[in-house]
Amino acid sequence: MKVLILDQETGLYLSHQERWTDDPAQARDLAFSVHAAAVARTLGLKKFQVYFFFAEIDYKIAVYSSQQPAAA
Repeated sequence: MKVLILDQETGLYLSHQERWTDDPAQARDLAFSVHAAAVARTLGLKKFQVYFFFAEIDYKIAVYSSQQPAAA
């Protein structure tokens, strides 16, 4: 399983060396969802999602969205 950042404005995943790709299999694995969200904020992304991607079955699921309302 990989932890990915999707820029919702471009539809691209963060790759290596701050490049972007439309292929989740080529995207950078950020290992932890909290770390991925922090990296996205550091990059200045306004609208992003963090995904778990399972390459073996070509399946991904969003686990965090910057557009989610804050928890009370």
